[in-house]
Amino acid sequence: MGFMAAGDFTLICDLDVLKDSFTMKLRIIRLWTLEDYYKKDEIFTIQLILMDEQGKKIQGYVPNAYIYKFRKVLKEGKAFFIKNPNLGKMDEGKFQLTDQMQKLTFTRETTVAPCLEFSGSINGFAFIDHHPIIVGTVPLNISLDVIGLVVAIGEIDARNEDRM
Repeated sequence: MGFMAAGDFTLICDLDVLKDSFTMKLRIIRLWTLEDYYKKDEIFTIQLILMDEQGKKIQGYVPNAYIYKFRKVLKEGKAFFIKNPNLGKMDEGKFQLTDQMQKLTFTRETTVAPCLEFSGSINGFAFIDHHPIIVGTVPLNISLDVIGLVVAIGEIDARNEDRM
């Protein structure tokens, strides 16, 4: 796959389920594997959090059938041109790691090539204000980026109430 002009990429905010063929320029900011329930030494899926140059994030997923194709290629922290992933709907009510209601699935038709020029955040943090957390207005099924905030100072009571 050759290098493309800047306008040839689909940004996360422009994803369209009706569009079959598209290429994205994304950095893998998190990558983890889930092991096979029955064969503990085998990988069942590869899960990803991907970010575009605008800082928008989307969850990605490599199903078991295509792990052989992507396992050695995909690396956390690296950027890629990802051509023809499948765009699917996130399961409602499940814990959300991004604010996107879609996820990218890597398939037989998906191709991945290294991208050496990626502008944007390295780690993808999007810190939020502490107030909505303290007052309890943040939904419980989403992932948040926070930096510590001291809300109380006092002695730590090391007694375990359950054991008394």
